[in-house]
Amino acid sequence: MVIKKNNVYLFLILTLIVLIPWEYFSPGRFEDLSVYKNYLYSNIRHDETLFNAPIIFLFKEVVFQQWLFFIYDFGLDIETVIFIVASITLFIFFLAIKRLQLDYRVSLLLLCPLVIDFFNAQLRNSLAFSIFLLGYSFKKRIYRFTLFTIAVTFHLGILLLIAAYFVIQFLHKYIGNHKFRIFVLIVFTFGCAFADKLFFILIDDPRIDVYGNNSGMSIIYLVWALALLYTIFVLEIKQLGDSAELDFAFIGSLLVVLSYFSGAYYGRYLAMFYPFILIAIGKFSITKPVYLLVLFYSAYTFTMNFIF
Repeated sequence: MVIKKNNVYLFLILTLIVLIPWEYFSPGRFEDLSVYKNYLYSNIRHDETLFNAPIIFLFKEVVFQQWLFFIYDFGLDIETVIFIVASITLFIFFLAIKRLQLDYRVSLLLLCPLVIDFFNAQLRNSLAFSIFLLGYSFKKRIYRFTLFTIAVTFHLGILLLIAAYFVIQFLHKYIGNHKFRIFVLIVFTFGCAFADKLFFILIDDPRIDVYGNNSGMSIIYLVWALALLYTIFVLEIKQLGDSAELDFAFIGSLLVVLSYFSGAYYGRYLAMFYPFILIAIGKFSITKPVYLLVLFYSAYTFTMNFIF
């Protein structure tokens, strides 16, 4: 019965995320949408392939552009294309979360501005993440690694999650000392937080422009992120089930805090690691204090983005 409840609640909530016209309640919020709509308006098509131009193919969104035009060429209008892409992405995400058995009691926490923006505006990032998460849900390595590879072709940022996956797997398999494992996770996260900017500089990527001015993170977000990090760190110390999902949540919460100082785009980190936080909450039946912290974030951001 619990699994059926999970599926029903999750499906209904994800349906609301894609069906409700959120942009009407908060005009101009979904800034990234203009980028993808411009691909279709301008009708500029790239013909690079992985063999004749691997750098452009991987780093310049060529795969995702081809995916957009594949749907667009059916003669659909741009708004319909965007809706279909978001719906397919959410369906893949639904399959992944269904397999990971997200507790239905925390499913409602998906209905927050972070997730709404992620799936309705950050189309390339959310599609890559959903494919990654589906791969993560499989136990067979052939399925898992195949989907990881596909995810990278849509968004290079997924390399961070893949690297985190291999570090976590290695630590759980070969390192018995739990405190040392936490130390390695901290070192790994620091490296990712401050190497991100250098990576974009090396490949001359325009996304370097999102860095600077502490990414616009407000003090209230920083305080919330610190509280979340502290709480998850305490749970890590308690070794609740020795969970890989809790390790992902720890890395994600630390990345959000560090992005305030590194100048990285913290929203991307939070969006990609947020589902792992929810999985950890449901997995250990955690009602306090993580649940309350995440609930506060969801309520606060919903109020600020769609009411005021």
